[in-house]
This record gives sequence, structure tokens and C-alpha cells, in this order.
Amino acid sequence: MDISQDGPPDISLTALSIGAMLVLIPIYFSQMFKLNLTSDMVISTFRATLQLLLLGSLLVACFTAQKWWVPLLFSLFSGSIAAWETSDRSNYTYQGIYFNAWKGVFVPCLLILFFSMVFIIKIQPFWMPQYFIPLIGAMLGYSINLTSIALKVFVQSVHQNSKLIEDRLARGASKHEAMKPEIKHSLVTSFATNLNEMRILGLVWIPGMMVGQLLAGVSATHAARYQLILICMNCSASSLGAFVVVDITYKLLFDDECRFCKWKLSKKKKSDEYFKSFVTLCMNSIAQMIRNIWRGNVNGNENVPLIG
Repeated sequence: MDISQDGPPDISLTALSIGAMLVLIPIYFSQMFKLNLTSDMVISTFRATLQLLLLGSLLVACFTAQKWWVPLLFSLFSGSIAAWETSDRSNYTYQGIYFNAWKGVFVPCLLILFFSMVFIIKIQPFWMPQYFIPLIGAMLGYSINLTSIALKVFVQSVHQNSKLIEDRLARGASKHEAMKPEIKHSLVTSFATNLNEMRILGLVWIPGMMVGQLLAGVSATHAARYQLILICMNCSASSLGAFVVVDITYKLLFDDECRFCKWKLSKKKKSDEYFKSFVTLCMNSIAQMIRNIWRGNVNGNENVPLIG
């Protein structure tokens, strides 16, 4: 097959089903070592499958429309989901955390992408859906990881070190000085993800955008240039987003008289807790049935270890 003309081989539904079975490997280890991650893996796999199938159908319509408002609406929708995912990963929450996550994730990505489309990639018009939508999606996905790490580590450190923060304030420290160790710890932790990925880029790790272009028959040099630009865009947008989220959050934890308001932080309940319980129950039932069939005990007298 001439890949440069025909593209990569099509993947049938049968092959796709076989590939999906690979997820059973981490599920098996989660069950073996009682990691309590099985329900998370099942939910994530189900969500990823459904979301990608919907995305494939949606992008066909978006690319055909060729209207400026199409990538704008797509970006707003994706940015809203990204903000929710970023705020949902934190163990502690506060009033306004979603809007702050939106400003930290979506706004930097949109600004960096606009600059890159106009002055670096130079696509006319800059909002062309075939370029704008994949790039904003890649940037938001990358920024979620770093921004959520920064936010999660910061609020957790503030909650754990609240007495130390109050002690620094009692000794005359400003609100920035009192929070400086926690700010530094959260930003260093999140930036480390950027540094670790850039160290192995091109030597061990071939990123998804470059893989897609190579499979589509694009020259390796051309694909490498696009990937390098995307990495720089991701690095700048995610780092800026992490700083914005942490900066806004630490200022909200003080009142107008510079008093530390620990009570603004509260333990958060996971939004998908009930859904996870339902998935766990279903997985336990399936495991019980498979064990009974395997042992020939259709009456279900054998005990089966629960799946976490």
C-alpha cells in the first residue's frame, strides 16, 4: 500500500474490539494488587471510547462548515470541559474554583494559539477549522495535566500547612511571603512534567501529532517542525495556566485585611462517586459470573474477591 496516497490501513470494528481488550491488562493488575482503580479504568475507557466516536462525527461537520464561529464554539465547549476536569481533580475546593480553572486553562491556550496561527504557522484565515480545532484540543489536553497538578498540590499543601502559614503571618510576613513555599512547591511539581517530557522528546517519545502526520504520509522533517512548535506552545500555555491558577487561588484565601481564610477550603466529594459504585457493582457481578462458569458452579456458591 502506498501510504503517501492512500493513507494508513483502516482499522475494522473487530480489530478495534481486540485492541480495546488490552485495557484488561491494567485492570487485572489493579485487581491482583487491590489498587482500587478498576472502576476508574472502566469509566475512563468508556468515556474515551464514546468521546472519540462523537468527536470523529463532529469534526466532519466542523471541517465542512468552514465558518469562523465553528472553531470558536468548539473551543468554548472544549475549554468548559477542560476547566471542569481541572477543578474536579483537586481534593479540596473553594467557591469560584471552576471559573478560575477556566481562566487558567482556556484563556492562555487561546492566546498562545492565536499568536502562533498568525505569526508562526501563518494560516489564512487563522481560524481555519482543520488547523484551529486540532491544535486547541491538543493544547487544552496538555494544559489540563499541568494546571490540575499545580492546583491540586497547592490547595493540598495549604490545607496541610495552614498552621505554618498562620505562624508566618504572625511573624510579620505578607500574604505572598506566607504562601511562597506552597506556591513554589506546586509550580515546581507541575513544571517538572514539562521538563521530563522534553528530555525524552525525539529520543524515546514520539508525540501523537508527529505520529499522526507520519502515518498520513507527511515527510518526517515537516512533521518534526510542527511537533516542535506544538511542544513550545504547550509548554508556554500550560506553564502560564499553572501560574494563573495558583496566583488567583492564593489571593482568594485572604480577605481584604490580609487575614488567612482557611475556612474557604473544603473537602470535595467526587462528582462521579455514585457512578463508580455502580460500575464496581457491575464488575463484581460479571467477575462472579465468570468465576462460576469457569468452575462449573452455576449456583454461585464460590466467593469472588471484589474489584476495587
